[in-house]
Amino acid sequence: MKPVKLSELYVDAGKWSFSFPPRERAEETSHSLVRFGVMRPVLVIETGGGVELVAGCARVAHCRAHGIDEIWARVVDGSDATGLWELLLEDQLAEGAMNIVEVGLYISKRLAETGESLADGAKGFFQRLGLSPKEGAAREPLWVAGLELAHQRRFVEGELPEAGLRLLTEAPRADALTILNVTAGMTLGRNKFIETARWAMEGAWREKLDVAAWLKANDLNDIAEGETFRKAIWRLRFPQLSRWTDEFAADVTSLKLPGNVSISHSKGFEGGKLRLTTSFESVDELRETLEDIAESAEAGDLSPLEKYLG
Repeated sequence: MKPVKLSELYVDAGKWSFSFPPRERAEETSHSLVRFGVMRPVLVIETGGGVELVAGCARVAHCRAHGIDEIWARVVDGSDATGLWELLLEDQLAEGAMNIVEVGLYISKRLAETGESLADGAKGFFQRLGLSPKEGAAREPLWVAGLELAHQRRFVEGELPEAGLRLLTEAPRADALTILNVTAGMTLGRNKFIETARWAMEGAWREKLDVAAWLKANDLNDIAEGETFRKAIWRLRFPQLSRWTDEFAADVTSLKLPGNVSISHSKGFEGGKLRLTTSFESVDELRETLEDIAESAEAGDLSPLEKYLG
């Protein structure tokens, strides 16, 4: 441990840094540094060219922003690559669990520097990263770590669901990137994003097109609102279901139903059944309502609904 002048430090963030905190966590760290100062020393390597910072970029940036010119540093051995990356992991985990981008960046950078394999990682450090001890567990983090910064940020901030990663990683990369690009800025919940991505891919592949060409052919590239985009994709993916949904709404409107009665269908018209719902304030009102519906059925007034049954 020793104090180091910030002017003596040089940084190769592309080589060492894998910290990618959510904005909220980064702000909390900044507030903590302002209030309490630097509580943990940074990690450095002494080289022939000076003192290289390997962990603590945010802490150093904070010090520079506030006119602090000296910081406590822990000098570590740069000749032992594996040992160094173990220390970097230990330092990062001191701030809490790592997100998927940080995990992916750590794995890719560590393997590049140490010469280890995914199999080595699975036997060694994967579990400390929150991964299963198998090589395939790194697939999704590595895929996310290879995205543009803007898309990485979307995963870290929770805008994109990690639950949908298998769908994206198993798709052709160009199609997955098209989905990410076209949904940027849209508000879609976790399940809706996954459904929309799957429908778009299935719709494109059914017509033997890539997703970009399919979206362009159907004039979907300029839709900015998430739910509007989702519904447009749904209509293209399920044209008959879309037509039935529109027709059903029109057919129900045309029926001679009592005001306290509504008719609905299951999702996707599954089961070949419809649901009739009524509200009533007395048994007499219920009896009258049921008699009215029975008379309408006997008169054939409900016949437009037959095509949705059975």
